[in-house]
Amino acid sequence: MDENEANDENEKTETEECPHSDAIQELLGRTGYKLEVFPSSRVYGGPPPDFTGDEPKEECQVFIGRLPPEMKEDEIIPVFEKIGKIYVMRLIMERLPSTNSRGYAFLCYLTPEHAATAITELNGHEIRAGVNIAVSKSEGNKRLYMGNIHKEKTQEELLNELQILFTGVKSVFVQQDLNEPSHNRGLCHVFESSCLVVVDFIAFIGFL
Repeated sequence: MDENEANDENEKTETEECPHSDAIQELLGRTGYKLEVFPSSRVYGGPPPDFTGDEPKEECQVFIGRLPPEMKEDEIIPVFEKIGKIYVMRLIMERLPSTNSRGYAFLCYLTPEHAATAITELNGHEIRAGVNIAVSKSEGNKRLYMGNIHKEKTQEELLNELQILFTGVKSVFVQQDLNEPSHNRGLCHVFESSCLVVVDFIAFIGFL
């Protein structure tokens, strides 16, 4: 089972539900990128059409802040694609039933040079009249805390299950119950290979 299958029941599969559906459909038709809408995020690309190679390094990623809550991909992507080819953008959403974002997104280019240029040229950019966005380096955290796990779950079992859902999970550390050695304490640390995986993980679970 992959991330998309796991989200089938909660995913809003029809982009026609989005406020800017006509403009978004035009964007997708022009670029050939896909757009997947999950309860806590909207994922544009990842990877782009006909992409071959490894996932870009985390220095290729930028943080975009001060976005108007109702703004979607049709207004954001044209600004950032002028800098260079985009690998993926994740727009972080408010909890359903709201269709607004939380005012920020993570965007990953194919090269660190394009990310650096975006920070230099687009930080403070007026994306709408009177609306200036913030663009900065994304400081990725590669470790996550996870609670409320089943206390009979072993470290190996948990790692195997997470690696099925997320390709970038490297390892997990499960805290054992000292009073009952065959059980864990219901919490663990998850170590990721990329901060992009962390964003996927958080958005999938809906903690943001």
